[in-house]
Amino acid sequence: MTMPTDGADFGRTRPCYGKSYTMARDGADDAAVAEFVVRGVELDIKRDGGAPAFRTAVELLMVASSSGNSRQLLSGADAIGRNFVDSPLTRHIAAAVETLGLSALAEGHSLSAEHASEKLLVQIAESRCCDGMTGYIARNRTKDLAASQEIVASIKAHLPQTYAVRDLAARMLNCSPKGLPARAPKASPMAHTVAGLDEEI
Repeated sequence: MTMPTDGADFGRTRPCYGKSYTMARDGADDAAVAEFVVRGVELDIKRDGGAPAFRTAVELLMVASSSGNSRQLLSGADAIGRNFVDSPLTRHIAAAVETLGLSALAEGHSLSAEHASEKLLVQIAESRCCDGMTGYIARNRTKDLAASQEIVASIKAHLPQTYAVRDLAARMLNCSPKGLPARAPKASPMAHTVAGLDEEI
């Protein structure tokens, strides 16, 4: 399944990913940029009213990677594209399922729900944000295409290690029927007592 990148559609996605582009332009640490790219994915999902195909995609990746059935994977990816056509993120999810599933089959890897969820989000982050960054960084920072490609490749390499992708992946596994991520758990308040301070230390 071939799919154009969204570099030309940056005006629409700018509210979600503009911070990441600005950080990359200004030379921020690639790992920090990657964190904001994934945060942008969550904003993207919420802005579009959810990603209802997400859980179906995770289940397909788990089943197809366990069974080793490429036909099941490809027909399932096509079905996702048809059944969730009203969601703007569906084409990215369907393309990601095909890419990730074929890779898992080629390597003989069986994907867990957690890994499938994380890998899907990384693929969405790449296609919705990173794949459009190279020209922007070249124009506004490096003046060099090869150097810009190296920066984007480094940002992509950091995506799977981010806290943001692990957190969002866990919440997307418990998403609403509309595909909106579950709320992040509230941090427990710190006890500002002598005993509480001793526990923190």
